[in-house]
Amino acid sequence: MANLTVRRVDAAAVADALQGSDLERMPGPGMLYGWMASTVNTATFNVTGGRENIARAQAVLLRANGMPLISDDPPSIQIPCAGDERFIIATGGTTGTLGQVYTFVPAEDL
Repeated sequence: MANLTVRRVDAAAVADALQGSDLERMPGPGMLYGWMASTVNTATFNVTGGRENIARAQAVLLRANGMPLISDDPPSIQIPCAGDERFIIATGGTTGTLGQVYTFVPAEDL
């Protein structure tokens, strides 16, 4: 299985960043990585998996252009997956321009 990547740029809060994407449900065992950056320092994110809060009101990295630098920035999220889970990633606060990149890496490639 190959890596799957979803990229998005938003100008407002989003209730479910992965909804309708190839990563709405995790395709198998592996790791979900996410990088986020915003043009304002008040952007936050929450991650919920099933009934568990994985991250709550976490600050989004501030970048002048609102785009994460995957080669330089540590992941904002790193979640192990067994397969078929649904993670809800919600952004909030005043987001400005909010760039997001989510990548699923299959277990055999970790």
